[in-house]
Amino acid sequence: MFEDQIINYLNWAKQRGLKFAVPRSKVFKVGFEADAPLTQTESELVHKIAAAMELKQNEYFISTPENKEPALVTIFLGSTSAHLKRGEFTNLGEKRFGILTDHPSLMLKDPTKKRAVWNEMQIVMRHLN
Repeated sequence: MFEDQIINYLNWAKQRGLKFAVPRSKVFKVGFEADAPLTQTESELVHKIAAAMELKQNEYFISTPENKEPALVTIFLGSTSAHLKRGEFTNLGEKRFGILTDHPSLMLKDPTKKRAVWNEMQIVMRHLN
C-alpha cells in the first residue's frame, strides 16, 4: 500500500516536471527499456511477461533511457539505440547484460511475435538462475 503511494507520487511529480534526487543503491534483476514511454496496454503486456518470468514487482522496472535504473539484465524493447543484435545476450560491462527483443506494440499487432520474445526471455531467465 505504502509502495503504491510512493509510485503514485513519483508519477505525479514526473508529470509536472519536478526533479529530485533518488538514492540508486538498489540494483534490479531486470530492466525493460523502451525508447519512449509505453502505453497502458503495452505496459500491461510487459508486466505479464515479467510475471511469466516469475519476477516479483520489486525485481524489475520499465523505463526509457532517460529514467532507467541499474539492472543486471536490460531487455531493450525494440530499441533503436541499443546497438545490439536481436536475440543475442550481450555483455554490457560491469557484470551487466542486455538483449534486444520486439517492442510490445509489435507483439500486440502480431501475436505470432510472442513466441520469439518468449524464447529470448528464457535466455534471460537462464542467466538469472
